[in-house]
Amino acid sequence: MKKIFVFDTNVILFDALAALKFKDNDIVICITVLEEIDKFKRDMSEVGRNARQFSRFLDDLRKKGNLAKGVPLSSEGGRLFVDLANEERKRLSRTTIIGDVADTIILEMTLRMSRQHKNVIFVSKDTNLR
Repeated sequence: MKKIFVFDTNVILFDALAALKFKDNDIVICITVLEEIDKFKRDMSEVGRNARQFSRFLDDLRKKGNLAKGVPLSSEGGRLFVDLANEERKRLSRTTIIGDVADTIILEMTLRMSRQHKNVIFVSKDTNLR
């Protein structure tokens, strides 16, 4: 059964090509994750290198199709999506939520997706966020 994996920022910063390891499953990346990754691109550490590599990887996928509608990752059937639906929530969250707004937005998106689809799995290296 096909699964939907929602990535936290730290997964991509740890392994820029993590999306390719989920075979025939779908990967969803919240626009907030992309904004967070963008902050690391100038860093000269491995984290910065992974941010730059993921940005190039995503740009290559963008050339193949609309990321909001999903772009194939491989011939096995997996696709990568960028979820753009949280822009309004992000604006509201900045004024109503205490703590890490990005984490809250990513979790809200995951919850929304889990209400729409079965087999939604959140992937994060952050123990408290899991």
